[in-house]
Amino acid sequence: MNRLPAGVNQSLALIKNVPVPAVFKTENMPALVKNLFLGQIAFYGFYNMISGPSHMKLKRYFTVSPDSSLMSLATFHLCHTSALPLAVNLGMLATVGSYLAKTRGIGTFTSVFGMGCAAASLAVAMDARSNPNQVQAGSLGASAALLTYTTFRNPAYFSLIRLSPLTLVTGALAYGLYSDDKAVIGGIAAGYAAFMLAL
Repeated sequence: MNRLPAGVNQSLALIKNVPVPAVFKTENMPALVKNLFLGQIAFYGFYNMISGPSHMKLKRYFTVSPDSSLMSLATFHLCHTSALPLAVNLGMLATVGSYLAKTRGIGTFTSVFGMGCAAASLAVAMDARSNPNQVQAGSLGASAALLTYTTFRNPAYFSLIRLSPLTLVTGALAYGLYSDDKAVIGGIAAGYAAFMLAL
């Protein structure tokens, strides 16, 4: 027996039939990439649904800022409190991350992703000691590492764009320098290091 009001079933049917952009389709993603993708969306949704003191407490735990805890250096990679870094990371996971996991293996994906997170945390921690204005509401370090590694390891992946793949890495580096985003700079360094280590 259905206990929903009459119009709700029609609304749910409409929502179910809305076309989803290809970037957000998770059917062809490797399991780890899919779990990272869906986990980030779930956390961001939860974060935006709560309010008051709980919201501020989560922000302190998951955003690197002068008043945040040390735990935020580990959690700001996957627990986003800002929509723009979330969108960039989801796009990179769905495209470059899935490609890397399928072609080079899940071990290589995990190594590059982990190196990007570690280097971004190190760079942000070093900058936070001398920069009281440092705020990171979602790390782009892992995405920068994935982009850099794939650009150097397999530039043919970017054959659909009419620019050199190095333009993407140069653009990311320019963004990191201009915006003083140490996570991006650390991620680019980690991606290049992973390439040099022949992962």
